[in-house]
Amino acid sequence: MRKFKVKVSSKGWVVIPVVLRKQFNIKPGEIVELAERDGEITITPPCHKVDLLDKLYGKWAHHKSLIKSLIDNRVEEFEREEKKIRTG
Repeated sequence: MRKFKVKVSSKGWVVIPVVLRKQFNIKPGEIVELAERDGEITITPPCHKVDLLDKLYGKWAHHKSLIKSLIDNRVEEFEREEKKIRTG
């Protein structure tokens, strides 16, 4: 286990050493998780599987939405039923 000493700023900030940031692929702006257990603080790096979701977000935005499709289907069904009632 490697240990690093870091200074806590007046705002409570700590800097994660570059060696660890590179090892765990921690990028600026990412969220890390802090936990306390048995009097120790642990820092857990972000799960980079979320990045895959970010990449996929909006990929199918040009497709018709499911809600729009359901509404259109319901309108068509309503029109068919109305036609049946009118033609009797």
